[in-house]
Amino acid sequence: MAQVRAAFVLNVDDPGRIAYQSILQVSNSTNCFATGGGCTFQFPVVPSGHRLVIQHVSANITANANGVPAFVAVGPVAGGVLPSNFYATVQRGSFIDFDQPVLVYVDAGQIPEVIVIPVNGVLTGCPNCGQVAALSGYMLDCSAGPCAAIAH
Repeated sequence: MAQVRAAFVLNVDDPGRIAYQSILQVSNSTNCFATGGGCTFQFPVVPSGHRLVIQHVSANITANANGVPAFVAVGPVAGGVLPSNFYATVQRGSFIDFDQPVLVYVDAGQIPEVIVIPVNGVLTGCPNCGQVAALSGYMLDCSAGPCAAIAH
């Protein structure tokens, strides 16, 4: 019996997926506390020819007891409105810890951003450390198959 090679199958609805994970530690003085006691995390710009699909966001941020709950927004930096929002609560004493599923699209040339703003009080920071946030999901390679426009 002759050997038959498996056929290469291209799923046009799923262009080249590249695993994505980025962890960002920001300084207290530069990125936090300047705007109402909140923190802003701006991740690296999405490269040309790609789309970032954010599926998960997490963070560990130091706060005082009055600094919770906190409002969290995730998305591309565009006009001050981020498409995914939720509230996080204090975990482990004086930390705002969250690990949240999201679904956010960030196109080429845009900057993924996470903003954490306590509803009451302020983020306290800690000496010799910064605040930490992480994004995970995948990048689509829009040259492997065109990325469809996002409906609005």
